[in-house]
Amino acid sequence: MTINTTTNKRVDPNDADADADAVKQPATKKRVTENNNIINVDVDDVDVDVDESPAVATTATTTTNIVPVIPLLDPTDSSYDLAANANTAPDMNNKFLWVIYLSIEEPTNSKFTACLDKCRSIATQISDEFNGCLQLDGTRHVTLWCGKLTKNEAREIRFVEDDDDDDDGLLPVDVTIDGWVGKGAYLKLDDTTQEKLRMIMGKIQNLPGKKKKTRNSCDHMSLYRARRMDYTTYQIASTQIREGVPANNNEWGSIPGVTIRLKVLGSNYNHCKVLVGN
Repeated sequence: MTINTTTNKRVDPNDADADADAVKQPATKKRVTENNNIINVDVDDVDVDVDESPAVATTATTTTNIVPVIPLLDPTDSSYDLAANANTAPDMNNKFLWVIYLSIEEPTNSKFTACLDKCRSIATQISDEFNGCLQLDGTRHVTLWCGKLTKNEAREIRFVEDDDDDDDGLLPVDVTIDGWVGKGAYLKLDDTTQEKLRMIMGKIQNLPGKKKKTRNSCDHMSLYRARRMDYTTYQIASTQIREGVPANNNEWGSIPGVTIRLKVLGSNYNHCKVLVGN
């Protein structure tokens, strides 16, 4: 696989998932999409950062649900090239930004999917550029933590294995939507969901500064990100989404969070270490 990187990538200042708005350009654009579903991906196509599709055509749809992309590479492996896949340079201690995130499963007959379809309809009327800002199927997630780690530190991150608490019993977890965040097109999670996710994060071992809450973690899910779109234009479009698809009265319902993963900020979603789930 050919790995290309791009500098000066734009990051949405209001989104804690800093990897999300920095977009890598493909080496050869042979990718065809329809309604954000991957139809074909060239093996040399390096898609975008953590909040986009995988670099290989591992589709994330089943007959009934949209599921997280299939893991392909472990970024903590000694052979994995962090510098070629991250969207930020390492610091003086050779630490990169990493993200821990909860990937969701989307039942096709759910309230969530119905509302997302309404968002797609509105976005299509706004512009092709904004429509392309939607997180692709199989990559929508909740960021739980973001911070600097060396590869060795990342390799040691794991969940506490309690005798009376099987790690797999932590998931699935209901992710309940409770409105929109004030700016952008980000869904706010209800208090119960946030408490559950922070409880789960408390079971992580070997995470530097784990007692310090990462800004905007465990509390939202990004749908549309500015990427390289003019930020003012993006905010105007996001307002149309928020006003066109209500989210304050359980319109979106709940969806299951099914797997917790670790990846370097900016890499493809199928370049991840699975911490819990599949």
